[in-house]
Amino acid sequence: MPQNTLYLDDARIGRFRSQARKLYQSFLDFVADSPSSRNVLNFLIDGTGNASSINVKNQRSLKAWRGVNRLRESLAKGFANTTTRDVYLASRSRALMQLGARMLTRTCHQCLSIDLNWPVYQHELAEEAKQVDCDIIVGRIQDRIIADRWDIDDICNYLSDVYARYRCDGLLLPAVDSMGIRLPIVEIVDRLRANNEVRFVVVDAAQALGHTDLSEIANAADFMVAGTHKWVGSYIPLSVGLATNPKSQPWIANFLNSAIDAKSGDDSLMHMLHSIDNGRDTRFPETVNLGGLFAGYGAWTATPSPRSALPIRISNADCVASIAEYNGWNALRPDESLRTGSLVLQSTEPQTRKRDGDSLRDSFAEAGMMLSTYGKGIMRMAMPDQLFTTEQFLFIPACSHGQSLGAQSKAFCACNKTRAVIAIDQSREQPTEAKLRRRCKDKVLER
Repeated sequence: MPQNTLYLDDARIGRFRSQARKLYQSFLDFVADSPSSRNVLNFLIDGTGNASSINVKNQRSLKAWRGVNRLRESLAKGFANTTTRDVYLASRSRALMQLGARMLTRTCHQCLSIDLNWPVYQHELAEEAKQVDCDIIVGRIQDRIIADRWDIDDICNYLSDVYARYRCDGLLLPAVDSMGIRLPIVEIVDRLRANNEVRFVVVDAAQALGHTDLSEIANAADFMVAGTHKWVGSYIPLSVGLATNPKSQPWIANFLNSAIDAKSGDDSLMHMLHSIDNGRDTRFPETVNLGGLFAGYGAWTATPSPRSALPIRISNADCVASIAEYNGWNALRPDESLRTGSLVLQSTEPQTRKRDGDSLRDSFAEAGMMLSTYGKGIMRMAMPDQLFTTEQFLFIPACSHGQSLGAQSKAFCACNKTRAVIAIDQSREQPTEAKLRRRCKDKVLER
């Protein structure tokens, strides 16, 4: 990526973190010397702890890799009551979601999903439901969250009503949807469990891993599906399945072991790791791309805690929104309790709203900004986990014409720094939005 490009598209595919890139490249150098050696398998399992499996040169460059179970241990670390046995790895998230949808439809008769779910995953759920006696109920909340400014209570009240009315007993929900809306998973599940039977909960965490704090929903969800190639920044895909609820972990383990044994879930990496875990013969495995394990490990160990990074992302989003609103864009933000590090903007210009998403994306790319675009003049920015610098704010195009913001951006950069310091200072009383705006305004006037 050219140095003068501002990349704000981690929600689509994340930047290749330097730690991930180095470990991935070191792995490629290692297998270039002996691509089919037994040492590759030993190294995969034991890492550099098995020093005899790699030469001295590669041992130095691969010292960060400690084996696939250390990767699982690192992923499980943030979840209470979750061990390496409860972490499932695959090369494609769709394979894990297929299994998640299968578990959901095999344990429930009426599953509630919502229109914020990723369409591909919604399709997988519908396909699995066709195989058994299970109906899918879809709650419609997307438009109401933005247009009607629904908050946590509004969402919980609506979904509780739909869940009870249709006698549902299972859920498929996104922790964060593709446009950056954070679903209150814990509040929803707690409300439903108070008056209804909730047999199984699957959570799509593709937009949440490395972005928002997933530890708080560990007991609310039975099975979460995520990946490291977005906000975590591995670039090379590695999919992660997490069984975080101790009540359902044994059942999930038995179900997935049987399903993988039966070759359910078309994913060669998942099947190979399953064979290794169970002491099976791996001398003649299907051809497997192992690179995602190394890129995922390098990226995950370098990913900052969402508890500290998310306030910075939101602070960046607020200041970009303030700049954009002066230049013909409206911020489509949900209630404060549902916000994340994604910022969605819509143009106020009729001509821009008529343009297709690809054309709008190309205009921003030509101006030096990478982001996601959609129809009706809508674009999505994934905010970085570091404060924008003055130079980066100067680089932000004001609109699809690619005009820079000049001196005005410098003032808002000072505002951004003020907001971020306030947001991440946990020792202070959390200020109201009005106080934040006043402080930012004062800082701008000082400049």
